[in-house]
Amino acid sequence: MVARFRNGLPFRLELAPLSRPAPAQPPKGTRLVRIGDQEFDRGFVVQANDPEMAVEFLSAAVRWSIGNLQRIAPPGGMLISINPERLLLQIDRNLGLHTESLTYAVQQTLLIHDGLQAGVAARMS
Repeated sequence: MVARFRNGLPFRLELAPLSRPAPAQPPKGTRLVRIGDQEFDRGFVVQANDPEMAVEFLSAAVRWSIGNLQRIAPPGGMLISINPERLLLQIDRNLGLHTESLTYAVQQTLLIHDGLQAGVAARMS
């Protein structure tokens, strides 16, 4: 799923389960970020260009939605990528065959999108 932003965001982030194979190169201008939630930090790799904005964005509610999405994905089969133009959620499973799972994934992605907008707004103000 892809959500494009009308106005660009000054933010880059990539988030994936620790079990997902790491890309050959981290996203441009990013570094490893620890959120401070031990369970989340043990389960996910987060790389961002702005660690404080990443922490604002990855609130408890957003982390809950990410966990919900991970449960419908195969092991290591989820990726969230944010760049100034768009939010991308990739689940390595054909959700078109399961209407309920697709609807659930869209709902959770919208909650993540709303959390991103709120986190960016809090950081920019």
